[in-house]
This record gives sequence, structure tokens and C-alpha cells, in this order.
Amino acid sequence: MHYIVVRVGIISHPMTVSVANMLSYLGMKVSVICTKSSEKVAELFDKKIELIEVSDIYDGEASQFIKFRNMYIIRKALWSAIDKIYTNESILWVGHNITIKHLGNKLLRYRYILHLNELNEEIYYSSKFRFLKMNKEKIGNNAIAVVVPEYNRAHITKVLWNLNNLPFILPNKIYIKDSITKKNEIMHSSEAKEILEKIKNRIIILYQGAIFLERNIKIFAQSIGRMGNMYAFVIMSGNLDQIDFNLPANCYLINYIMPPYHLEVTSYASIGILTYTPEYGRNSPLNAIYCAPNKLYEYSLFGIPMLSNDVPALKFIFETNNCGISLQNPSYKSISQAIEKIIENYDYYSSNSRKFYEKTDVLSIVKEISDFTKNRMMQSMIVGDKY
Repeated sequence: MHYIVVRVGIISHPMTVSVANMLSYLGMKVSVICTKSSEKVAELFDKKIELIEVSDIYDGEASQFIKFRNMYIIRKALWSAIDKIYTNESILWVGHNITIKHLGNKLLRYRYILHLNELNEEIYYSSKFRFLKMNKEKIGNNAIAVVVPEYNRAHITKVLWNLNNLPFILPNKIYIKDSITKKNEIMHSSEAKEILEKIKNRIIILYQGAIFLERNIKIFAQSIGRMGNMYAFVIMSGNLDQIDFNLPANCYLINYIMPPYHLEVTSYASIGILTYTPEYGRNSPLNAIYCAPNKLYEYSLFGIPMLSNDVPALKFIFETNNCGISLQNPSYKSISQAIEKIIENYDYYSSNSRKFYEKTDVLSIVKEISDFTKNRMMQSMIVGDKY
């Protein structure tokens, strides 16, 4: 079995990297086709994996005309690479709606798995021209399997896309090397090393990830700022320029560090922040309500208790696993009280956070998907259909 993992902008989604590495670990032949990155992408993959990088001109901020032009160029480059290695034993593992729209309807002629990282009501070619969209029902039901990262999303996607079967649920828990699971010397960022040395004797509260309307960290930053220098609020992000409020004196910024090496910073945190607010844009507003963040597993990897606003996905996890606190109306009072509660009962929350991490076995889930795929292909060979 040959899995061809296809992803536009793979460096921004470590879960796709994890899928490729898990498939390779399970003994599959794996090729990864992705758009070029300035980062050293090859070092993220198992040495047995073939890495093929194509056009590097994807730009989400470009004008609409340039986007359409670039989409055509990238589509041509992706399919040229795919067709050179695709055989009767190949399956495309396609991650993210952006990749799906770049591949277009030609995808219907191939064997593929859809890995829907975000919750999308439609797959638009353009968010500005919404009449230009793919037939999601056809794309979804033509796939050998559909994969999503969260239980509620599986049922919502099945209904929205009118799927014949419930998608597989593969949580966004990245598959990493043991060497990253310990605190070390921050070898990948002198900036981070300097900041962490400066605040090493304080209680470090960390937010890591993107900053935009859906991730409103302002109230957390301001509240922790009022709690004094016993605490340090660290923001680690690739778009720090999106911060639109005045930073308190005990707030520190760390620029993007390529995954999984950002976990070197994560390991120093005492509490991890998550925040999600529904946004009406490219993804469904339900994407925030039923979020499935990598951060859940990146924090819990180190037994870090978590603090969030109140959304169903996080509230359910925190209340059933006792690994964090979800606040209905985040304010200075509720945030400070929650932080103090976690600190006072730190061993309890930390132990439960690590237990939450350990009980999710993504490797077994990927094996289940792979076995399902093999069986589906074998059965279809008997009846003579395209699989």
C-alpha cells in the first residue's frame, strides 16, 4: 500500500506531518507532496518518506485574480507530481479544505481519503465568490474514508455533507519523537531561551498558536497583567503583529518556532490558555464551538493544566477529565480565581492533564483507518469498481 499525503502549506499543520510519520511507522510506503516552505521540512519526516515539494506561490493574502492564477499553477504542479508516482496501489491522503480546492474535481478520478482539519459547511474556491464551490456531497461520498478531529464534528459533517457514513475521528494529537517530550535547552530559539531564563522563577502562563478574531486573548493578557510579577504571560505565535492591545509589563512575546520544536517552550509552562470565539468567515462558526486544537495535547503532553473560555468541546473535556477549567464569562475576577484554584490544586490538575494525554492513541486510530482502506480496496477489486 502506497499513501501519498498531499497538503498545501504542510508546515502550518503538524498533524498532517504526524499522519505521514505514523503511516511510515506502520510499514506503509509514504510519499509527501506539498508546496515549498522556507523551513527545513525534510527534517520533520521519517527518513523512509519521499518528500516532493512543488510550487511555493500560495498566498492567502493576495488579490482574488492572483489567487485564482496561483491556484491554477499549484493545481498543475500538484497533479504533475501525483501522476508521476500514483499507481493501482496508491491512495491519496488529502488534508484540509485548501488542498481539496487546489486539487479540484480531478480528485474524483482517484482513490483518496479526506482529512478535514476544519469544520466547513462548503468548500469554496473563493470566500468572496461563494457561488464558486465544490460539490461537497460528491467529494465526501466518493472518498474511501473521511477523517475529522472531534466527535461532534463527525456528526455535524455527516449531516452537512450528507455523507453515507460517519467520519473517522482522529484527534489532533501530534506524533512526536521522545526527545521533544522533555524540557531541554531551547536549542531552536535563542530568543525563547533568553526570555525563559529571565522569567524562570515565575509562574508561566502560556498561550501558543494563531492570533485572530476567533482566538481572543486580550482578556487573558490583561487579567494576568493585573495579577502581578509572580506571574508571566507568554504568547508564542507566528503572527504577533495581530496583537491589537497594549501588553502588560508581565507579558512576553516569542516568535514562531517550527513544530514540533515549539514544544521546547511549551514544556516550561505551568498553565496553558485556550480561547475560541465563533467567527463568520471561511469556516463554519461551529468550528470554534466544537474546536479540536493541537494545544490540548501539546499542553497535556507535559501535564500542564488548562484554562479556557466556555465552548462545548473544551468544557466537556475539562469536566470529564478534570484537567482544566472552562470559564463562561472570562473576566479579571473569574480568570484570577481560576488560576489561583489551579495553583492551589496543581498536582491534581497536572496529573489529570497527563492522563488525558496518555489515553488517546492516535497510532491505533491511523492503523484502523489504514486497515479499513485496505479492506475496502480488496472488496472493490472483487466487484470491479474503481477502488
